[in-house]
Amino acid sequence: MKLLKASHIQKNPKRKVYVEMALSDLVEKVNRIQPNYVEKPDDVEFQKVEKDLLENGLTFPIEIRKSDGEVLQGKQRCQFAKKYGYTHISAYLL
Repeated sequence: MKLLKASHIQKNPKRKVYVEMALSDLVEKVNRIQPNYVEKPDDVEFQKVEKDLLENGLTFPIEIRKSDGEVLQGKQRCQFAKKYGYTHISAYLL
């Protein structure tokens, strides 16, 4: 397991449960981490996120809706994790 772990994980956050989520469990929910996704060179927003993650690491966990596994916050962080060979990512289930 290769985990992209957040540096700021709240202890007992309100209405949130911390988990280390497998990216493979999110594949069906996030187009950017599906196996056939092709990164677009003009995706400036992702490039900013990528640069920040390379310099500072993952600061906060992504947020996932517990009922259906949809990523509510952090789709680009999931894309980064997949691109750099991570298998799991810090997440909060809401």
